[in-house]
Amino acid sequence: MLRPAASLSTLVGDMIEIPAGPVDLRDEGTGRTWRVDVKPFLLAAHPVTRELYAALRGGRRPVLASGDPRPRVPVTDVSWLDAVRLCNELSAAVGRRPCYTLGDDPDGHDVTCEPDADGYRLPTEAEWEYACRAGTSGERYGDLDATAWHRANSGGGAHNVATRAPNAWGLHDMIGNVWEWCWDVYDPRIYGPYRVFRGGGWQDLPRALRASCRRRSHPAFHIDDLGFRLARSPCPARVEQPAGTPHPDDRTAAAAHRDRHGETTMSTMPSAPDRLVTYDGGTMLVRDGDGLPVTSVQDALDLIGATFGCADTVAVAAHLLTDDFFTLGTGLAGEIMQKFVNYQVRFVIVGDVSAHLARSNALRAFVYESNRGRHVWFTADLDELTRRLGEAAAATGRR
Repeated sequence: MLRPAASLSTLVGDMIEIPAGPVDLRDEGTGRTWRVDVKPFLLAAHPVTRELYAALRGGRRPVLASGDPRPRVPVTDVSWLDAVRLCNELSAAVGRRPCYTLGDDPDGHDVTCEPDADGYRLPTEAEWEYACRAGTSGERYGDLDATAWHRANSGGGAHNVATRAPNAWGLHDMIGNVWEWCWDVYDPRIYGPYRVFRGGGWQDLPRALRASCRRRSHPAFHIDDLGFRLARSPCPARVEQPAGTPHPDDRTAAAAHRDRHGETTMSTMPSAPDRLVTYDGGTMLVRDGDGLPVTSVQDALDLIGATFGCADTVAVAAHLLTDDFFTLGTGLAGEIMQKFVNYQVRFVIVGDVSAHLARSNALRAFVYESNRGRHVWFTADLDELTRRLGEAAAATGRR
């Protein structure tokens, strides 16, 4: 029998408020680094327990290799697909709007995140590492034995949650005890649908027990040292008028941008005037008008970071992209677009690009092929984009 909402909330435990800030991520295999600006969100103080799992699943526990019924041990043998389903079940049970829409694709390609939902979800990889570090910059946030259950001290199994010291933000078991699934795809070019997990487990050596350590596996994979942790993030309150309506703050932010380049003098610098626009099937983040130019990979990552939990598409006015972007030989377009693909955010260039197309047959071919795909589009205006997004949503059953 499913427990009352109040009881389930008690089993979830404390949801810690995580402040906004930047985090630098690194892939040790390729040496690639990238920065993400993390927005404020909530993260559970400890991983999901067997007790919570059983309460949601009507008393049914996951299969445990050891047969150990301890309720406060992290639930394991849970796949990424199982984890997002449980997030939805918990959200519905406590009266929150579920974040995820799931289909029947065994690779999880059809799992989408509802931008304005207030339910439980998995943290993004950037959110996870940022929260794990809690303002520190070393391999770990504290002494290994004091903060983590690992091979040398675990006795060969997982332990009750929150029995090791927390980090500075009150989060337990971010290192050790069990690995934790994150939302992100690891590297779709090489590993296809594989999703990220973080944190290290009870049977790992110190090298795996670091804030920066990344692992991956198939969304259906499950094993006895892999669990997950709950996150929530309120969507920004400002949702704009229909596509094409200018935002009144556009000129203010543009002036702030000019100030950073020494052209004007201002005492304050407002944030970029990006706006959220709803369409029939989702939400897009729009940067147009006098918005800040997108001139680098870092600018792209800043945009991607602004979409987490709130939008599935980024639309940028063509005039905010530099000539280097439209000169394919520079490689800038490829680098920026790959970031959006990696994070599964659609990227759309909106506006007239005919002058650039007239100078390059290669660019014409590139635009043609991009518009045949799902991840990068070129459209004449926001009306065309809104129409195309609606058609894509209808085709995937998201309406």
